[in-house]
Amino acid sequence: MKKTLFVSVVATLLSVPAIAVQRCVALNNSTTCAFAVPEDHASMWESSCTTGGQYVPIRGVVACAIEYADFGEVADSLNLTDSGNCWCKIIGPAESKWVSVGQGTTESEYYGCVMKCAYDCARYMAESNVFRNALFSSLGKI
Repeated sequence: MKKTLFVSVVATLLSVPAIAVQRCVALNNSTTCAFAVPEDHASMWESSCTTGGQYVPIRGVVACAIEYADFGEVADSLNLTDSGNCWCKIIGPAESKWVSVGQGTTESEYYGCVMKCAYDCARYMAESNVFRNALFSSLGKI
């Protein structure tokens, strides 16, 4: 009994540092974001956002897909292709649905399409309330 109690106490003490306090911030139409040029050959994009005076780093991924949609439209899933229509998704600090950039690319290979999409996602995150709101409103609704 004493051994079980001792093991339980030790396990609890060791796990306490792993329990982090999380602060929730609202990502909404008052959130502003800065443009960051993605690295070459990157399928990911980043943006430094501020909401309610709080800094929130946003990370996202891109996809080149068969599906076409108007700018800012949302999709649950996509059929990927080597070149095609550009879609963006937030993966951190939470996960969003896919949001369309509303245009295809003429790049003939996958990496060219992905690089163009990463650039467009980062740019529209900084420049377009419609795009940001489409991403933010679909957060956590996977």
